[in-house]
Amino acid sequence: MPRFPSVLLVGASVRWAAQSAAGRHRVIGMDLFGDQDTIAACDRFQKITLDEQADPAKLESAISKLARDEQATIFRVGGLGCQSVFAPDDLASIARAAGFLFPETYSRCEFKRSGLASRQQGCRWLVKQSGSTGGLGVSFYPATSLAAISPTAHIQRWIPGQPYGVVAMANRGRVKILGITRSIPVRCGGLPFVYAGSRTTMHHAIGEITRLQVLAETIAEQRDLSGLFNIDFIRDRQNRWWLLEVNERPSASCEIIERAARSDVRSIDSPSLITMHIDSVLNTNSVHAIESAIASWDIQSASSDRIHLKRIVYSRRNGHVHLTDLKRAWDTKRVGSIATKRTTHKQLADYPTDNAPVKKGHPIATVLIDSSQDSATVAKVMRRAVGQIQAAVTG
Repeated sequence: MPRFPSVLLVGASVRWAAQSAAGRHRVIGMDLFGDQDTIAACDRFQKITLDEQADPAKLESAISKLARDEQATIFRVGGLGCQSVFAPDDLASIARAAGFLFPETYSRCEFKRSGLASRQQGCRWLVKQSGSTGGLGVSFYPATSLAAISPTAHIQRWIPGQPYGVVAMANRGRVKILGITRSIPVRCGGLPFVYAGSRTTMHHAIGEITRLQVLAETIAEQRDLSGLFNIDFIRDRQNRWWLLEVNERPSASCEIIERAARSDVRSIDSPSLITMHIDSVLNTNSVHAIESAIASWDIQSASSDRIHLKRIVYSRRNGHVHLTDLKRAWDTKRVGSIATKRTTHKQLADYPTDNAPVKKGHPIATVLIDSSQDSATVAKVMRRAVGQIQAAVTG
């Protein structure tokens, strides 16, 4: 038997989750790419095959088999089709009860009967495919004909605005909001809202904390949740908040919330988010220990003078990637003024081996930024970093 409990982490955030769980659990990882730092963070790693990626039944079978072989408990972290179990009508109901809005949403048949496909009524519509995550199944209607849309897809009114993610923790009937991030979407081909990262906010949403708390408690109670979960919102141009979806798993934005907490001396000795998540789900720690750990995460008193940002860089071409020299340079160099002690630190993550093939529209690597500089400077550093990673892909 292993010395530590074994956990199988499956999804797009295996690297962060494995690094966070190290020392407390024996970690087995499973995702689509198997980047160098992901493999290094895991005690064992298994890459998802193309056949498994294309067939949900095969993927579930492979996950279950690896978990049995390793005597591990399965935890989904990030994407891979783990979607909200709430029907649109249920989401609309809980949104209204907490004082939030929810976009008009129809099935394909309902949309056809309504006549909205021809009238449009001055608004645009989105097609949201069932089982997709990270914006990979979201496109504008009519990018395809109504007849070509899957019967399981939903058509939802597009709400222009800024996307946000709320991370909350549920533990034995208690719920706490741990952080709010702004999401970064990018266009990849015909997909206009692919998730490309998150950044900490300046807590503009603090005024919504009471309503967000009510919403998070309602969700956790209805689904009997334990551990981390994520709620996605849009804040429109009139400062109205629209609930979009609920993900019953740790989200990719958890990494940014954890980095922000680690920069605050009040939270530096707290357990990692993934450790608290595992303890809560497995019920492997005392109520007092978990509650004490959760209590140390204080969104309202967290420092707001630093920016923490995560940016996934997607390739603009087919080719092969070479990132060793760039990683070495970033590991040893800080950007900023030493005199004012305002600096920006870049880190390369989720990076493949040199000469690994990459396809257009697929992720190359991730940039992590921690900065005490102003937003404009950070944005400039990020644009240059993205350009450097794109340039590392050659034919």
